[in-house]
Amino acid sequence: MILFKKKDSEKKFPEIHEMSGMPTFPEIPRGAGEARPEREEFDISSFPEPPRRVAITPTIMPFEPIRRDISEERETVKEPVFVKINKYREALSSFEIVKKKLQETSNILERIRELKQKEDEEIEKWNQELASLKEKINAIEGKLFLRD
Repeated sequence: MILFKKKDSEKKFPEIHEMSGMPTFPEIPRGAGEARPEREEFDISSFPEPPRRVAITPTIMPFEPIRRDISEERETVKEPVFVKINKYREALSSFEIVKKKLQETSNILERIRELKQKEDEEIEKWNQELASLKEKINAIEGKLFLRD
């Protein structure tokens, strides 16, 4: 059973010669447009010489820090500053953490200072013992090898 059937009167595409309204163009002969104009030759000596490059050395200016009086800046701000409570609490907790870390660091430095002091005392004791041993060895050497 065929549901769709082509009609004989319908054509797929019109033939080219059947199309009307199309302009006709003249044919271009072969080889046209291939001829190129001859190059014009230039004499290089007629051009001016390019400028020479000159090395530029940068000058170093001495650094002068900007000095400002902080008290003047503080006096200019007289308006109230509004901060959200959660941001304020966050800042306070961060500040407390920094204070704790600072205290821990201070304790560690104090412990290091104590250890260094003990170390220096021990080294001083060793130096004294070495000096006394050298004196004893010199005394023994003088008695054994230098006979009067």
